[in-house]
Order: sequence, then C-alpha cells, then structure tokens
Amino acid sequence: MRPALCAGSKQDAVLAVALCAVTLLVYSPVLANGFIFFDDPGYVGNPYVLRGPTPAGLHWAFTVFLLGNWIPLTLLSHMLDARVFGAWAGGHHLTSVLLHAANTVLLFLALRRLTGARWPSVAVAALFALHPLHVESVAWVAERKDVLCAFFWMLTLLAYVRYAERPGTGRFLPVAAGFVAALMAKPMAISLPFVLLLLDAWPLGRWQPFERTSHHGASFPRIAFEKTPLFLIAAASSVVTILAQRSDEALRSWDQYRVGLRIANALVSYVRYLGKTVWPADLILFYPFVPIPAWQAIGAGALLAALCVLAALAARRRPHLLVGWLWYLGTLVPVIGLVQVGGQALADRYTYLPHVGLFVAAVWGGSELLRGPRSRRLVAAATGIALATLAAATVVQLGYWRDSTVMSRRILAVDPANYRALNTLGALLAQDGDVQGGSTFLSQSFRNNPTLLGEVHIRTGNQLLAAGKREQALQHFRRAAQLDPFSPAAGQALREALAPEVKEIRARFRPMIASGGATAVEGLYRQGVCLGWEGLHEEALESFAEAVRTDPGNAKAHFALGFTYTNLKRYREAAAAYETALRIKPDLAEAKQALERLRPLM
Repeated sequence: MRPALCAGSKQDAVLAVALCAVTLLVYSPVLANGFIFFDDPGYVGNPYVLRGPTPAGLHWAFTVFLLGNWIPLTLLSHMLDARVFGAWAGGHHLTSVLLHAANTVLLFLALRRLTGARWPSVAVAALFALHPLHVESVAWVAERKDVLCAFFWMLTLLAYVRYAERPGTGRFLPVAAGFVAALMAKPMAISLPFVLLLLDAWPLGRWQPFERTSHHGASFPRIAFEKTPLFLIAAASSVVTILAQRSDEALRSWDQYRVGLRIANALVSYVRYLGKTVWPADLILFYPFVPIPAWQAIGAGALLAALCVLAALAARRRPHLLVGWLWYLGTLVPVIGLVQVGGQALADRYTYLPHVGLFVAAVWGGSELLRGPRSRRLVAAATGIALATLAAATVVQLGYWRDSTVMSRRILAVDPANYRALNTLGALLAQDGDVQGGSTFLSQSFRNNPTLLGEVHIRTGNQLLAAGKREQALQHFRRAAQLDPFSPAAGQALREALAPEVKEIRARFRPMIASGGATAVEGLYRQGVCLGWEGLHEEALESFAEAVRTDPGNAKAHFALGFTYTNLKRYREAAAAYETALRIKPDLAEAKQALERLRPLM
C-alpha cells in the first residue's frame, strides 16, 4: 500500500531550519575563496555575464553553446551575481552555498512527504549537505549548474508528490516545468523521469513490481505513458546537448576512446564512486582518463552485478534498497563515460544527485536495525559521529579551493603526474613572472600528455611574450596553429601577437587593392601570401577568396585558395579549388600534384 503523505509540522520546520543553518555554517569558509583558473573565467569572466541581465545578454544566454553546454538558466544566475556582487568572488560563492542549503531542505521535505518518515529523511538530507564529495559542486563557481539543476530537481520531486496524490493535467504541468528548468540548468537532469518511475514503485506504491501478485495500484504501461511528455523533453534535451558538446569539440570520438575502454572505465568508476562515498580521501578536481587493466574492469563488473542481484532479491521486503541502488546507477548514466565528454575519467561533482539514491538505501536499510532504545541510541551516536567527521572533511576540502595555485598544488600532491594541474601551475607561475619555473611545469605536462602540445606552445608563447621575447613567442604560436588550425586559442594568440604585422601588411597592399581591376587582384593575392607566411590562414583565406570573386578566371588565386584550405584541413574545399585552377589552366603542374596528395585525405 502507498504510505500516507504527511503534512508539515512545527518539528519539521525546526529540523529544516537546523539543516539549513548547519549547511551554511560548514560552508561559510568558502566565502573567502577566489575564482579558480579552471572554467571560472569562461563563465564569470564572459563579457555578457559581466554586464548583468540585459536584453542582449538574455538573447545570448538562450542561444549560445558555452564551453560545450546549453545552460541558459545557469548563465542567468551568473549574470544576476555579476549585477549584485560584481567581481567579488565571495558573493558568487554565497549564491552557490545558499542553493546547496536550499537543496538540502527541499530534499528533506520531499523525502518527508514521500515516505512519512521524519528521522531517516533528516539523515539523508544531512548526508547530502555534509559529504565532502559535494564540495566540488558548491565551491566551484563554474559548477553553479550542479546546485541550480538540483534546486529545480528537488522542486520537481515536491510537485510530483502533489500530482501523485491526485493526478491531473493542472498538477502535471509544474512537474514538466520543473524538469525543463532543471535541464536548462544542467542536462544531467535527463534521468529525472526514470527516478520518478522508481518513486512510483517505492515509496508511492503507484505500481507494485515487487509483489508476486498485486491488486493495488496502476499498471506499469499506464504509469510510464503518463510520463510521455517528460520522455519527449528528455529526448529533445539529448539532441541539444550533443550539438552543444560537438560545437566545443568536447565530445570524444570512438577512435580516441574505444568502446572497451569506455565500458571498463564506466564499471570501475561506479565502484570508485562507492569507495569515495565510504572513504572520501584524496579528492581532486581532475582525474585523468587512463588505461584500465582487464582484471579491474572484470572485478568491478562482478561486484556491481552482485549488488544488483542482492538488491533485487531483497526488493520484496526492502524495496528501498533496490530503488536507492537503481537511482544511483541510473542518474550516473549520462556522465559515466559511455558518451565521453572531456578527458576526465570521473568527477566528484557527478555524485551530487546520484548520492541521494545511495543515502536513501543506506539510511532506510540502517533504520531496520532500530529494534530497541539501546539500538536507537547506538545508531544515533554513530550517525552523529559520521556526520561530524564528514563536516570536518568538507571544511578541509573547502580550503583546497582557495585559489588556482592552491588547487593545482593539491592535485599534484595527490597525483604528481596530473598533466592538467602541471599545465595550469606552469601558466600561473609564468603569469607571476617565474618564466623558468613555469616552463618546467609546462614541459613536464607535455611529457605526461603529448596531446597537450598545442596548448603548451600557446602558454609557453605567452610566457615569452610577457618576458619581452616576441620572436621566440611567435615561433610557439605558429607551431600551435600548425598543430591545430581549428584551435581558437592558437589563432587568437597568433593574431594578437602579430597585430602590428597584420596592420602593416594591410597598409602595404591597400593602394593596390583600392586601384581596382587586375592590380587589385594581384594586391589581394600578395596580401594573402604574406598573411599565410605569418601563419594567419583564416585572414589569408579572406584575401584569396576575395581575389577569386573579383577575377574568377585567375588560376593562381584559385591554387592559393586551395593551398590555404589544405592548411586549414578543409580538404574537400581545397580539392574543389585545385580542380577549378586546373579547368582554367590544365597545365598547372602544382595543382595536379597538390590534388594527388590530397585525395587520400578525403
């Protein structure tokens, strides 16, 4: 039978206030922290965000894919912070802490309403509030999306409880609206309809999969069908998310991360999250993706399978174990690495919502041990000690988020070979004037991960530029652009460093281009050649494209256009340009040779 849904009470209100107060107290040290180098500049340092909410900013927030994400509500929250707090990092942290406190209270109220159980609901909410794995979601301003998504998630749970009491379209609309809002804060909320189906089974009892025979509740097809709008919303969000990740080249190809490696990493990550939940030590911001021995993947898979079997066998008498376990497994699916985004193997922040399922299973399972007054006192004492220990660990973890240098050194203390931390610390030292020290860390970062070569060249070039060694800096910028012609950072660095040369080149050929006719075409061609010599292929492309528009019969300009497309790895367009050059001048040997070299790349 479905449990009675309880109304609020004075005791519940006191407990909610206490949970909020403890959360704010434990997280108060973060107000003294600054922004960090990892992603914070991309969100808070964005010009649209810094101007606060404006009509242009609102349009931008809802139309931009920023750092591989479509998160308009999160961007709006950053804009509001910028309007209220300006560049004071403490104010931005305060908003995240308030949201975390609100999420804690809402979780308590949702569980209290769902189950009617007061103290287990308090225990789950307290674990959620104080567990150190959640520091990353709260103390990292760029992860505002985590706490804001969870805020709408919790509101959706409360709205769903109201709908479950008396289903109807008017009561379903807030559920759908809350789900949309959660997705617009962070697309990881895509698993929410699945969680609602679990809650329908326990504790709501709207369908009863754990009973051998049942005469109560609705059928599963009916329960699932009512959520069709939510599944359609989730499908649309999946498409948008994939487009957003591709726009930032964050979505890793199957060649980069093979299926076997992804599955192995997913299995091991599930188990590593369990281990970190029980023993939250050596927590760092970035865990590199590394090869996994077969025995680890097999062992992790066997353990997960065994836990699934045990939870399923106990489901009839203890449905909370299976519901909590499936909540944990299901909500991690979008970020477990089967669709690999970025270079991390796992991340502490990914446990923010999945942890609720684990805590529900653990707390409701543990409450069954309370068979007498003595047992209750022992369990209460153990719970108090555990929460105090978690709170102390959270305070310590908050200290590692003080600034980028402290964070980088903490990562290296745990993982001395962590290429991302080496890279960041090298850049920070260079910015502070320690060019030699910065170069040492950057070189070590490259040795540990050669794929960072382009990024290392850019940061080394910035160091040299800051030290006044412009020619050496230009060599590194050009090399970065050659390695990755599509890199916005490489192009921007080279463009800014070469600004005087570009200005001089354009000024030199401006009279020729202005004269018109064949002279203008020759001026555009020569300007493109000079820009190409400097490594500015996009600018050179503009000059050659204008030349062939002005004189479509100029074979030399078409060949130069094809050569520039080749440098930019736009091979089909390069081939078309070479073919046009050959139609105009069939004996153009350079075009024939270039076309032959190009064919295997297409």
